[in-house]
Amino acid sequence: MNKFTEPLRPGQSVYAYHDAQPFTRFYGSIAADCPLEVTLSFSNEEVDGDGNYVTDDNISSLHYDAEALRQLYDPAKQAATGKFFCTIFGRYLRVQVKNTGDKVTAEQRIFVRGSVF
Repeated sequence: MNKFTEPLRPGQSVYAYHDAQPFTRFYGSIAADCPLEVTLSFSNEEVDGDGNYVTDDNISSLHYDAEALRQLYDPAKQAATGKFFCTIFGRYLRVQVKNTGDKVTAEQRIFVRGSVF
């Protein structure tokens, strides 16, 4: 799922949401020309604030307070900061990518994959 519709401005974030239940862990890679902060957090809620079951339309309204990973990506240290791994802590996953640099990104790629083994 590609959530980047435009380059990220300094301080700007983009979010992606997905059902985490079929998996036991998430892993992926990061590549960009600016420093980024990538956060994987989870929600264990069964319904939204209005009591509706979770769908694609309301998944973003859940409380994602189970933070599993916060990684600071540095393009100068790509080998050390360009990959991540975490165990799931909830039913629904939120991935947040924030530009922590001082310029607009010209290149950005974040891959997140789920695994059961």
